Amino acid sequence: MYQCEHQLADHLKKHKEHAKHACKQLVNHKVKVLTIDGESIEGIVVNVDEHYVFLQVEDQRGFYPGGYGPGGGGHGHGHGHGHGPGPGWGPPGHGPNPNVILPLALFNLLTISLLW
Repeated sequence: MYQCEHQLADHLKKHKEHAKHACKQLVNHKVKVLTIDGESIEGIVVNVDEHYVFLQVEDQRGFYPGGYGPGGGGHGHGHGHGHGPGPGWGPPGHGPNPNVILPLALFNLLTISLLW
């Protein structure tokens, strides 16, 4: 069993709110995101909600019904990795798609930089 310390939980909530505020100001702009896991992603911010920033990316890492992950499908973590059966990221058998939307968990953002 694990329980997050109250001080850490408060810090994470503040981080998420700061990330949400920053991302809302970047809607319709091209950005580069660096996640806590070291993943670097470029795309256009198309939406922000309470938990995610949604990036339009030019690859196969967007959400499609039935799964997440680079071709693996199944359960995603909000940052591009997935496990299990299912169609996964991107339609099977297709190349890069410029209309793919990638949901990224706000608490997982380390940096977000404006590209243009």
